[in-house]
Amino acid sequence: MADPLKTQAHGKPAWTRQADIADYDGATDKRDCDTETTPYAWSWYLDFESMIGDGFTTERTGIVHAKKLALARHNAGITRTTECMIANATPDSSEACLGQWVRCLNVKAHAEDSRHAIRQKAAARFAAIQGPTIESVDNTTSDLLGSVFVQAIRQLGNALGSPPPNTFWPGIVPGPLTYSLGGGAWMSPRSHLIVKVRKPASGELSRFLNLVNIDLFDHLNRLMPAWSTFSWTTGTTFLLDISHLDFDGVSDP
Repeated sequence: MADPLKTQAHGKPAWTRQADIADYDGATDKRDCDTETTPYAWSWYLDFESMIGDGFTTERTGIVHAKKLALARHNAGITRTTECMIANATPDSSEACLGQWVRCLNVKAHAEDSRHAIRQKAAARFAAIQGPTIESVDNTTSDLLGSVFVQAIRQLGNALGSPPPNTFWPGIVPGPLTYSLGGGAWMSPRSHLIVKVRKPASGELSRFLNLVNIDLFDHLNRLMPAWSTFSWTTGTTFLLDISHLDFDGVSDP
């Protein structure tokens, strides 16, 4: 078990020349604190200075200054504890409680995942409790994939009486027997979601495949209704079939 009192190295060694913002505990969605526009320690310092009255020195040296400074920093830590509690209340901003969120939401983490990548997975899983609405699916999938996500493609606008091409059901529009699980082929691209993603750099292929083949599948498998299917692609040609789409399956409709 890792010693919580020791700094744990993460990320790739410097000589690989492959660095990620998460290696420095950074994230593109981090923002400045909304409340600490002035350092808490300085505000507390001024409060303590006013409390003791003008009979004590206001010089920034000596024992009086040292005591005020110690008390100010102590209370600043307490003030930040409140903010920390609020931040850990949801997985998208959690740090200290991220492990608990991972266990609670049953998030799958890979050895090469940064804490920010794990946080994104937990946040997407948490947001998905709204159900499989179009907005929820798009937002949570985008949050999960980050910069890899391009768009979600759906078959929309077809009236129920005019199904899209490659809609099959026995006795009406029979489909290929190879698509049948018994009793004929039942399928339609109307309920098929295609997630278009960006091709990664060669050095990021392993992490990319884990993301789209494991994390994305796990996310959509939990989120989408039983009658809906899904796949991902980075391709440039739209294919109107229901094959297992991969790198060259589909693009903008």
